[in-house]
Amino acid sequence: MIDRNSDTVAMTMIYICYRLAKDPEQLEKLQKELDTLDSLEDLKVLQALPHLNGVINETLRLHPAVPTGGLRQAPASGPYYCIGKNLALSELRFVTALLASKYNITFPAGENGDSCVEDMVDQFTAAPGQLDLVFSKRKNDCF
Repeated sequence: MIDRNSDTVAMTMIYICYRLAKDPEQLEKLQKELDTLDSLEDLKVLQALPHLNGVINETLRLHPAVPTGGLRQAPASGPYYCIGKNLALSELRFVTALLASKYNITFPAGENGDSCVEDMVDQFTAAPGQLDLVFSKRKNDCF
């Protein structure tokens, strides 16, 4: 279960699932890319997958985890980076790959998921609106 009030990775995972349900062709393309792997455990392999990373990057572009107020003051001595960014991206790659390889993600009948975006609240991190999804086991679950 992904709690909508926890952290930026959880918010991004909600939006990734929304985007994949909204565009089944992208989910299918991601599943085909993942089906070529022997394992999901090698994070360097996941880091090199173009479609997996494209899904994550496009989701972050369309739905930033910190929509406003995320600017930081860098010390005068030089650039300042988020220490957890690489860990967060690795987590997003692994969880997205795991979900997409095991499940088809769709909306329930009569739902389009748009309330997830339309009812988003910016409370420093994004708090998506209600999102109902159906995760159905894939027939060719490789992992």
